[in-house]
Amino acid sequence: MSDLGNRSRLFARIALGVAFVIAAAIPIFAFAVRGADKPETWTVAAAALAVITSVISTWSARRVLELQEDAQKPNPYPTFDMASRHQLAMLRIKNAGGTAAHDVSLEWDIELINQRGKKIGFFKKGDSPGIAVLLPGESISQIIAVHHKFIEQHPNFDYTGTVVFQDPLGREYRKAFRLDGRQYAEAPTYDEEAPRTHHELQRIPQELKQIREVLKRHVG
Repeated sequence: MSDLGNRSRLFARIALGVAFVIAAAIPIFAFAVRGADKPETWTVAAAALAVITSVISTWSARRVLELQEDAQKPNPYPTFDMASRHQLAMLRIKNAGGTAAHDVSLEWDIELINQRGKKIGFFKKGDSPGIAVLLPGESISQIIAVHHKFIEQHPNFDYTGTVVFQDPLGREYRKAFRLDGRQYAEAPTYDEEAPRTHHELQRIPQELKQIREVLKRHVG
């Protein structure tokens, strides 16, 4: 969250907290000064209870509003993707928020290297961000290595860093991330047969072409 948004929420919470404390203190003060036998004391206590109820209701409503606001903000986050492409390990970043994320870059504490020994990971290059725009629900990936090579070349799998991005209004956000792929070391490459099935289906046109060539040689 941006610093401005944090300050606005903090100010609102402090104001509600102060109002709650004052409303709770007023009836105590009224009972101490005027006594319980005075009608105006009970009037003040009733008014204070009404204020306390209003503060609690406002706090709850504001919390719901904050959650809705957070859901509408951009939320890009990286993950290791071992299942989308047959026998390939990839780095994927997806915007799970409700608005577009602009100028998205990853700042790595430890560099991520692909099978060619090249640094990858949507990092900023000069003035150019890793990703210019990432729409809500959109994702983009980079190939790291063949699945088994990735496991061999990255034995610890534990990567940390910071996602840096902007919302459509140009406010900058910085969020820490952690990628831990050690659970993939002993796990099957695919928990469904669909990726392999799709890979095998893609071989059908080439097989048919070879069959046609054989038929042409023997029939034609």
